[in-house]
Amino acid sequence: KEHNATKINIVFHNLKSYDGHIVIKYLSQCQEVLFEGRNITAGDINILASSEQAYTSIQILNFNFIDSYLFMTASLSALVEAMKVSSATDEDRKYEKFVHTKKYFKKQDELKLMCQKGVYCYDYINNRSKFLERELPDKSKFFNSLSNSEITDAEYQHAKNVFETFKMTSLKQFHDTYLISGKSSLICTSIKI
Repeated sequence: KEHNATKINIVFHNLKSYDGHIVIKYLSQCQEVLFEGRNITAGDINILASSEQAYTSIQILNFNFIDSYLFMTASLSALVEAMKVSSATDEDRKYEKFVHTKKYFKKQDELKLMCQKGVYCYDYINNRSKFLERELPDKSKFFNSLSNSEITDAEYQHAKNVFETFKMTSLKQFHDTYLISGKSSLICTSIKI
């Protein structure tokens, strides 16, 4: 049955440098992992790595986690910028290649915000109760310990603009919008390439 199962690719941008560690850390901390209704063992997991810390592919049963960065060797924000029609004189034409992003963000001001690099408070969101907070956290809460970097004033202003433009009332809404924006941008750039 497993040999005939449809292989499902789950694409992460930069799995090798960041997201792969999260998946492996989770799997290593679990005594039992329930996946597709059954317990999986180490024999159900195949890892392709370029080093001990860089995972390029993780396969669990018929699910294959792959790194799009291996095929598109630029940051997602650079890929999104390259898709914008720079010669366009009106805003509608500038974003005409973002067909999937437009499905989620129909208003021009929302689309414009979603077609640029967003920021996220990864270290600050360390439990689900933070999703209930009703305001965007201070700029200092966007510090990223993985890259040991702070966000710029312009990046924080962008986050504030997103929170206000979408009339958000919780960090959960900010989180969901951030994920949808990244996913739709990745789909658009993948199709383009």
